[in-house]
Amino acid sequence: LARAGRHDLRPLYFIWTMLRACNFECTYCDDHRGNKYPDLPDTHTLDTEAGIELLRVMRTGTASVYLAGGEPTLRKDLPTLTRAARDLDYYPIIINTNGSAVDRLLRREAFRTWLADTDIVVVSLDGLDASDLAQLWAYPKAHEVLRNLLLLKHLAKPLRFKLMVNTVIAPGRIEHARA
Repeated sequence: LARAGRHDLRPLYFIWTMLRACNFECTYCDDHRGNKYPDLPDTHTLDTEAGIELLRVMRTGTASVYLAGGEPTLRKDLPTLTRAARDLDYYPIIINTNGSAVDRLLRREAFRTWLADTDIVVVSLDGLDASDLAQLWAYPKAHEVLRNLLLLKHLAKPLRFKLMVNTVIAPGRIEHARA
């Protein structure tokens, strides 16, 4: 008899690198081969239909999805994909973002329900000093990320998502991580 497989070895979640594109050029971020994400071609980015099919297929083996990038909020179809994950009963639905565009996205009709369809929002934050972050990220509007973090904190309870922060700890950055 053929064995059906081991169900006790199912992953807790799958990480979907939705795209490589990013609006930051962090000094530490690359594909682990020295290539910066913004310089890599996005030739393998799935369109909306293929993304929904990926969610369907992966749902047969895991209950949670972790949406990552690059920067996933650069995808115009992110609300559609998040809604598809919700409709497929993924839990939790996690997104890792740099947080730079949250305020602008929430003004768009398509993004109005996006956070309500998300269970955990992880904001990558490498310190609290905006000028230091602007240099580290090669992004001149680092203060917007800090402001958006406060916006997300304000929205977390009424929209019922958990807000988390992650940081990269690199040589010379431990004090920033403590902050």
